[in-house]
Formats: sequence, C-alpha cells, structure tokens
Amino acid sequence: ETREFPVLCNHCDNPPCTKVCPVKAIFIDEEGIVQVDYDRCIGCRYCVWACPYNIPKWDFEDAFGQINKCEFCNHRCSA
Repeated sequence: ETREFPVLCNHCDNPPCTKVCPVKAIFIDEEGIVQVDYDRCIGCRYCVWACPYNIPKWDFEDAFGQINKCEFCNHRCSA
C-alpha cells in the first residue's frame, strides 16, 4: 500500500530556491515566508532542482506550466 503525506516548505532562512530563479518569481516576503509570484514564473524548474527538501513541485496539469509549493496559504490571510 502506498500512502502520500503532504510535505510543507521549510521557509528556509537562506533558501537556495530563491537564488536560482532567473525571474525572481520565488522570493522571501517581508514576513520571512517563501512566496511564489505565479504571474512571473516561467516554468524553468530551477527551484525544483535547487530545493534540498524537494518541496516545489511541477504542476503537469497546469496549462501555463508553473511550480507549486506551500506558502502558508498567504492568499487566505487578511491584513
């Protein structure tokens, strides 16, 4: 039997995924959360390969070809 468990982003202090993104689509926000600007993401997948925890995932079903990762559901939080 195979079971899948969600693995959340560690939101590293010095994340390698942010360093390799050529368009700065993955970045650390002012609260220290590693975010993805999906409008900027070009689907190069460098962040996928750079993450030592294998957290960013390539979304094969996305017509635009982007990565997905935990971002603490920041879009659901209100200021």
